Amino acid sequence: MNKKSSQIRIGVILLVLAAVLGIWLIKQGGDLIWYWVLGLAFGYVMQRSSICFTASARDPFISGSTSQFRAVLMGILAASLGITAIKYLSSGTLDLLGVSAISIPLMLGAFMFGIGMVISGCCASGMFIRLAEGHTVQIITLVCVIIGYVFANSHREKIWSLYIVDAPVIFLPQKCGWFFGVFINIAIVLLLYAAAIKWEAKKSI
Repeated sequence: MNKKSSQIRIGVILLVLAAVLGIWLIKQGGDLIWYWVLGLAFGYVMQRSSICFTASARDPFISGSTSQFRAVLMGILAASLGITAIKYLSSGTLDLLGVSAISIPLMLGAFMFGIGMVISGCCASGMFIRLAEGHTVQIITLVCVIIGYVFANSHREKIWSLYIVDAPVIFLPQKCGWFFGVFINIAIVLLLYAAAIKWEAKKSI
């Protein structure tokens, strides 16, 4: 059996297993089936697009390519506009539900996440993509990610929450109003997008 036939066979088996699990989730009731469908769709999109936050931060400096960085920017723009629309349509509420505080744990986590990306060569999404493609070395990354999540979650109330309570929370529509809040958000992303194009053009010379 050649490699392609083997991959097709494995794909069919996984598809059948996904369908069986989906049927079981439907019988359980609730929203579980929608989480499952969304997870499968998200995984398919990630695998086909090969979006990786590590590449988006690394490629501009190593190869000069900003395609991944620009793709991430568009994802951030779509997500932020979607969240803003949901909040606006919810009776125009300006509550801070879901808005993260700019805190020491956030900055420390971002720094440690960056170190982890460099060591493993991929981000969390890239890890799952590479695992699905047969890069078994990423199993080590997966184990470390699980340990990190468990540790951070179990110590949240004892350690991290103390530094989050008084940390500033910024939601642009609340500070500037809906129009200017959304406008500033779009402007920042588009400026970064333009800067990325200029950077890639400069590096290609």
